[in-house]
Amino acid sequence: MAIIWGAPSVLVIASALVHPSIISWGVWVLFIVRLLFLKRWRLVKGLCAWQLVVTGMIWGNLYLHQSQLVEGEQTIEAVIAPHEISVNGNQLKAIGTIERPFIDEKVQLFYRLKSEKEQRYWQQNTETWHVSVQGSVGIPETRRNMGGFDYRNYLRTKRIERVINVKRLTRLTTERGPIATIHRWHQQLVNRTMTINEPLVRAYIQSLFLNVRDDMALERLADYQTIGIIHLFSISGFHVSFLIGGLRRWLLRLGLIREYVDWFALIILVIYGVMLGWPYGLLRVTGDYLFRLYVSNSHQTEHPQPLVGTLMSMTAVLLVNPTAILAIGFQLSYALAIALRYSSQFQPTLGAWRTSRLCFCVSLPFLLYHYQRFSWLALLIGPLYIWLFSYLLIPGLLVILVSEWLHLTLIIQPLSIGMAKVIHCVEWFSQKIAAVDSLNPVTGILPIWMWGIVVMALFYYLDQKTVPAMRKRAKIWIVLLFICLEFLPFMNLFGQVAMIDIGQGDTFLVILPFHRGAYLIDVAGRIDFARATWQERQTGSVFDYNIAPALRAQGVRQLDGIFLTHADQDHIGSLREVLAHIPTTRLYLPIGMANGEKGMRIVKEALNTRKSKELAIQWLRAGDELILKHQVSLQVLAPQKSGEGKNEDSLVMYGAIGSKRWLFTGDIVGENEEKVFQYLAEHDQPLDILKVSHHGSDHSTSNEWITRLHPEQAWFSVGKNNRYGHPSDRIIREMQAVGSTIYRTDKQGAVHYYYFRGRWWVKTVR
Repeated sequence: MAIIWGAPSVLVIASALVHPSIISWGVWVLFIVRLLFLKRWRLVKGLCAWQLVVTGMIWGNLYLHQSQLVEGEQTIEAVIAPHEISVNGNQLKAIGTIERPFIDEKVQLFYRLKSEKEQRYWQQNTETWHVSVQGSVGIPETRRNMGGFDYRNYLRTKRIERVINVKRLTRLTTERGPIATIHRWHQQLVNRTMTINEPLVRAYIQSLFLNVRDDMALERLADYQTIGIIHLFSISGFHVSFLIGGLRRWLLRLGLIREYVDWFALIILVIYGVMLGWPYGLLRVTGDYLFRLYVSNSHQTEHPQPLVGTLMSMTAVLLVNPTAILAIGFQLSYALAIALRYSSQFQPTLGAWRTSRLCFCVSLPFLLYHYQRFSWLALLIGPLYIWLFSYLLIPGLLVILVSEWLHLTLIIQPLSIGMAKVIHCVEWFSQKIAAVDSLNPVTGILPIWMWGIVVMALFYYLDQKTVPAMRKRAKIWIVLLFICLEFLPFMNLFGQVAMIDIGQGDTFLVILPFHRGAYLIDVAGRIDFARATWQERQTGSVFDYNIAPALRAQGVRQLDGIFLTHADQDHIGSLREVLAHIPTTRLYLPIGMANGEKGMRIVKEALNTRKSKELAIQWLRAGDELILKHQVSLQVLAPQKSGEGKNEDSLVMYGAIGSKRWLFTGDIVGENEEKVFQYLAEHDQPLDILKVSHHGSDHSTSNEWITRLHPEQAWFSVGKNNRYGHPSDRIIREMQAVGSTIYRTDKQGAVHYYYFRGRWWVKTVR
């Protein structure tokens, strides 16, 4: 029975996720073969029939929820609840619900606040509003780099298919009713927590209990993810089980009847779920609790296992919202819960060590898929974090939250100070562990054959609990799995050059075959423009959102070198973060930067925070030749003399990578660009792939040299809808006239050139 209820998830995963569909079908085939081997014919037929019925219902649900909004300028009316509103500087972000006759539609709203007074209003708002929205309707962006954040899939998990850039937002009327009242309570409680003096305590309370993560430091969440214990940090909902269990025990000790306690706890769960907008962990806990009530009130002699309740809850969520399968919160919450329920049938008391080991193994494929890394230490430190969260952090923070609600000032202040010290120690410990790269190896995006090993290893690990004869085989698969994960990047036969999409700027990644070397050419940062203090937004950096995910996706654990072409922010702005997070062997600087005060200040600041204590610096000038790991030869064509790091002082390199001749130009313009092209023409050097100078500015790359060199491919690293108008229409026309294939990040996302033994191919992310 439990298997039949849980079966629909398999085909849903295969339908919803493109790459891991291989895993899902692999598990499905192994499972069916296993049942056939055991001659469970009736179970197989029932399973397949149920699978077809549920899959049909899910696809019907997806069809009914298609957006009715078309792209372009529109005016609509929507309802926005306070818990779905977020204010970041001068930007208001909210989820609006458009009321339809049968099924409501949700949209993501972005609105630029006009004044500080308007900002304060929305920050303190506790009402649910009917609003009139006038703006431009669009389709959410998908990922622009391999391993990057897929905003479109993220919104789909919330049943959102359209975004609206709002030009005019008008409040009409306030919503009344029980749901709006509960939402008002939630926002009032969030506002009350803002009076807690300790920022760390406030951030953890809001994140753990109120589903608000605006104040959580992204770096700390990244540390928890790196060391493999992110599932403990509210993402799987296990803290809700802890809270409900504590509430039940407290009420029973007061002498209340068990039936009353159960129904009271269920009412609290429902109210809590409505307050938080029903996160996946809370949905699972509520489903488990409903099933528990059903079992306790039934008069059957044989009760079904708790696993059935979890699987029924998962099936119900997928029927209502099939795209939930895309969310890591859903994946971890249900995968861990199912594994723990399944194991408890054979080992009623798992203990902290076994629980940690099981959670690590089950969460491994999800962490590998979403973050491309795992932690060796998760097996050892998991029990410690389970103890810290279960018996120290959650109870202590809950006492502070209740005390704040009851205005118990004498308790809040000393307890907050003590809890802040505890949280600081936990974060410090997590940060130190996450910084040890050898304990947290990056794997890159797993190939299909590696997913097969992951499936087999976990399949045997879970099955050996029911079939003792398989334990030895399971250990072999687990050992093989971790050996392959550790050495996976070095098994890659192909070299590559990648133009990473970082918006307006340059960052190129060069990886030699078998990962013998990895190099970056420029490390772009965000160009900030002057704003008033209230307008400043707290956003992740280009390194966090673009460069780091792209490097993880390629399995880059260290850099053998970083080339800086010149001193502009859109070429060296992320140097400090790259050196602070990724071990780097050598930094290559052009003499064109030697006299530039601004550029050298950025370099010195980055060197002071570098992760590698031994980092060599090498200055480059025209005439130098570099041999990268005895495989790639690059000739420096510019600059010829010292400069201040301006565009005309850019580093220019020419050489063969694979079977193609490359020219990396930085932002070189004017006389120095003419000298470079003249050198190539006089020495009859062929040019296959040109990184177009200065992002295709109209002031670079003259028509004469495009005609003479006629590159086979022209690569443009430009931001979408950038304010500079790059690339120039002239350059695009002239490149097309000579037959050059054009690749540009604003339209195609990241561009990857792969090569292997004379063969080559180009792949774009979009």
